[in-house]
Amino acid sequence: MSEPDRTTEAAFAAELEVFRNEVEAATQFFHAERMFHVMAAKHKQVLEFLNRTPMFWNTCTGALQTATIIALGRIFDKTSPHNLNALLKMARNNREIFSKEALESRKKLLPITPADVAEFIRNSYEPTLEDFDYIDARVDERRKIYEAKYRKLRHKWFAHREVSWPKEIAELFGATNIEELNQIFQFLGLLHEQLWQLLVNGREPNFKAPFSGMPGDVAEHIIQEAERFLKTASGVTEPLPLN
Repeated sequence: MSEPDRTTEAAFAAELEVFRNEVEAATQFFHAERMFHVMAAKHKQVLEFLNRTPMFWNTCTGALQTATIIALGRIFDKTSPHNLNALLKMARNNREIFSKEALESRKKLLPITPADVAEFIRNSYEPTLEDFDYIDARVDERRKIYEAKYRKLRHKWFAHREVSWPKEIAELFGATNIEELNQIFQFLGLLHEQLWQLLVNGREPNFKAPFSGMPGDVAEHIIQEAERFLKTASGVTEPLPLN
């Protein structure tokens, strides 16, 4: 591999952070909106509480639903300024930023011993084009779902409101699936974690490993906060979730 360009490293790290923020935001919007329905179905007191001011809560859930789909579009639409395709293209075309030499240079800036750096580099991994082919294939699987079911919903309803007939609207929303969306967000979170670990720690991507990164933490956090708020506000007396 050629010598890494520090400007390219910084640019990729910045794009990776944009991706993290987009996934995190979309995950929060998605689970916050979902919890209104989950809690209303589970607790009669929550349903009664929401029904006291239905316009306000419908406004909140509608805004969260809109934000979820718009954020999903920013991630997958190739015309978006900071999209997933651009991030992966940058990684593929600049594989030298993942080299052992580049990783060693970054690690030497940390307060660790030369022996620790050498051991770290010895166990590090340099990605191949086949690795990025595999990543692109996994991303394409999810992008096809977005393009088949959610892009039209984003463009024709949330972003531009091109449809108005109830049948058309029902068809757009009828194609969606809550669990499918949840799995997409989990995958996107795992993808961020794998790319971050590859850049920062030289760890080989492993999409079969149990997920342990940011979106799982974010999802759990927003679910707990939403549950805590709705239980407290509606007077549900069963124990609240722990922090």
